[in-house]
Amino acid sequence: IGYLDELQIEQESDSNSENTENAAVLDESIEITEENLKRFAGAFDGNGFSIRGMNIDSDKKYQGLFGYSTGMIANLTVKSSNVSGNEVAGIIVGLNGGTIKNCSIENIEVKGKEKIGGFAGVSMSASNILECSVNQETSYISGEKYIGGIVGYVNNNATIQKCINRANTTGEDYVGGICGIAFYGTVVEDSINYANNYSNDISKLEIEEMKQMLLMILKKMDIDIEDYRIEKRDIGQNTKMKVVNSN
Repeated sequence: IGYLDELQIEQESDSNSENTENAAVLDESIEITEENLKRFAGAFDGNGFSIRGMNIDSDKKYQGLFGYSTGMIANLTVKSSNVSGNEVAGIIVGLNGGTIKNCSIENIEVKGKEKIGGFAGVSMSASNILECSVNQETSYISGEKYIGGIVGYVNNNATIQKCINRANTTGEDYVGGICGIAFYGTVVEDSINYANNYSNDISKLEIEEMKQMLLMILKKMDIDIEDYRIEKRDIGQNTKMKVVNSN
């Protein structure tokens, strides 16, 4: 489990309420300087507790509360936390080879280059993410490629079930509310995305297809296409194709 021994367990009282909230509170920010690939293979039951104020800032792979898990992580909430890694980063786990169940995150930010997700950066074959939710729209997940609100990159025959995403996701390629990309045999069911998902770029194939479509329209209008060229222009979060007179 690594650096979880740095957590302090205490009860937080709400001055405006008689209710108490069980929480696991970090006494200081955590800085990870190496790849966090120590495998967790046990069972971690949050038992309704919360972790607040986790801050992981690294240029290495496999970042999260757990770097790599093949075990069961359940019944845990993480609030007001940030994870920044190179590749394969998520709030709960960087590389998920087990099960994440009935967990929630809110007011979080995850960022990196590739394979970045809310709960996990990557879910491996036969792994599970079940009944998990991002509960606030003030959560942000961003990177370059394979970016997802729940998980960034999903291998074959994994399961994502009954999950909800409200985090805004931003990337250049393969960006989704639930997952950035999922491969053969993966099951995604009963899951909802409520947030905005922005892709800053489109593929070369998509650009070429749009160019050909515009040229076909010009031909049907009996316009000499030799007098025109097709330009790609980025306007804010959108990519547009424009017909420009070459003369």
